[in-house]
Amino acid sequence: LGSNEKVMEVLNKLPQIGILTFESMRHTGKVELTKDSEGRVGFVAGEATPQKSGRVPIKVGEHHPDFFKEQHPELEKMTAQEREQAMQRIETETIVHEWAEGVWRELTTLEDRSQWRELHFQTMWQEKRFITNRASDGPKEDFGECCAMSITNPEGLKEVDKNKYNFIRNFLSDLEKESQW
Repeated sequence: LGSNEKVMEVLNKLPQIGILTFESMRHTGKVELTKDSEGRVGFVAGEATPQKSGRVPIKVGEHHPDFFKEQHPELEKMTAQEREQAMQRIETETIVHEWAEGVWRELTTLEDRSQWRELHFQTMWQEKRFITNRASDGPKEDFGECCAMSITNPEGLKEVDKNKYNFIRNFLSDLEKESQW
C-alpha cells in the first residue's frame, strides 16, 4: 500500500462511523520489531494505541516480505506478482485490524463485548484454532483479526469459525446502518 491514499482506500471500504474513533490515520514508513505474549519475535506493522481516553491515531508501517517470512512462509514460494498481491492483503488486514480495535474500544456495547468474549473463550476451551496466533492474545486482538479476515477472506473466517463470522457480519452490518443514518 505504502501511502496515505492507499490507507484511505482501504478505510473507505469499512463502515464510516468507525473512522470517527480515530484522531488521525497515517502511513509511517517503518515497521518496529517486537515480541508477542509468548516471546515470539514479530513486527508492529500497525498501531492504534490511545495516548489518553478518546480518539486515537492509527499508524501503519511499511510492509516488506522479508518481515513476514516467519508468519507467512508461503511468500518465498510465490512469484513476484503473487507476493505483491499477498502483501497488499497483509497490509489491508493490518489497517482493518487497527480500525477494528478502535471500534472495539469506542463503539461496541457491553453486550457486544460480552458476546464476543464468550466466543473467544469458547475457542480456547474447545481447543479450536484461532484465525491467527495473534487472535489468541485476547478478545480485542481476536476481534481485530476476525474483522480483518472478514474483509480479505470472509469464506476463510466462516470455515474456521462460523459463529465469529456471523457475529462480525452482523456487527459490521449494524455499523454500516449507523453510518448511513
